[in-house]
Amino acid sequence: MIEKLRTRFTTTTIMLSSCIVTGLLTIPIVLMGGNQLFPTSTTVWLAVIALGVISQGLGQGLLAYCLKQFTSGFVSIFMLMEPLITAILAWKVFGEQLNLLNWIAFFIILTGLYLATISKGAAKSSAIH
Repeated sequence: MIEKLRTRFTTTTIMLSSCIVTGLLTIPIVLMGGNQLFPTSTTVWLAVIALGVISQGLGQGLLAYCLKQFTSGFVSIFMLMEPLITAILAWKVFGEQLNLLNWIAFFIILTGLYLATISKGAAKSSAIH
């Protein structure tokens, strides 16, 4: 859906609209659940702001931005890099052990990304724009 919207609107417009709609849909659920609507401590406020800026702003915003140049199929395949990067960071930062099955999965993911990158369907043709 964002790929289709991206042909007409800017990334900022799409992301702002998405945040407003999901926020309006989420507020009644939180209120019906009887949960607290706003954080009470500075630490929790900073965590919420960081989640919004990093996850929504950078993560989802960059994905929406990429949909102007790449197909949604290619972007979704590229998203397979997320668990690979997470596992490598866990290995380096936290000393997690990676077994042979992890390394085989990494090889399969990287091979698929390479094949998707060299395919002619990865980049959108200029006729679509």
